[in-house]
Amino acid sequence: PRDALMPTLLEAPKPIRRRAPWRQRLVDAERGFTTGFRADSTWFGYLFVNVLLLAIGGVLDLGFYDWLLVGLAMTMVLSAELMQQALRALAQALETEFPGLNTERMHHLATAAVLLAVSGGGVIVLIIYALRISALFAD
Repeated sequence: PRDALMPTLLEAPKPIRRRAPWRQRLVDAERGFTTGFRADSTWFGYLFVNVLLLAIGGVLDLGFYDWLLVGLAMTMVLSAELMQQALRALAQALETEFPGLNTERMHHLATAAVLLAVSGGGVIVLIIYALRISALFAD
């Protein structure tokens, strides 16, 4: 039994990969995107709608500032969805740690935030596209 432990004691410890803080943040962000994409099927819906909005914007030949606003609206919606997923994971961890804890209010607030972001972003994009379509038909 003593000889069985010797190889593990003689092995060199695995080196800890030290990254620069900015690089570690990029790694964390990539893992967050991957986790968010795999965790919830709504991301596929957002991806489909975003690609559709980009295609329509290309057909309508949007201007620079219009593209900025459309991109901001898309970013706002995706950020809100990621924050909802983060809060859902936190609530799940808290519920397992404290079985009687009620996290329903947290779920409601996070869902309302996502709905607000989607609604606001949708209105902004619809206004931009409607103005562009009306400008095309006015000519």
